[in-house]
Amino acid sequence: MGYSALQTGLAFIIPSLAIFAGTQFGARLANGLPMRTVLLAGFVAGIAGTLALVSAAFSGASYATILPGLVISGTGRGLSGRQCG
Repeated sequence: MGYSALQTGLAFIIPSLAIFAGTQFGARLANGLPMRTVLLAGFVAGIAGTLALVSAAFSGASYATILPGLVISGTGRGLSGRQCG
């Protein structure tokens, strides 16, 4: 995408924050819901986010276009990773 090193680093902050938020949300969900339900929610969110990225990957879309998919996928990874790790 032609980003400098600083721009690339900054672009990774938002997906990283989504993963962090997913781990925090997953911990709270795990206190009230069965583990299987929390993991399933995380996997479904991860799949949905990844599918949202597919069309952007082939069209050379801007960062703003792929950001929702990154956030949804990151949150799903956080949800499922918190429970598996």
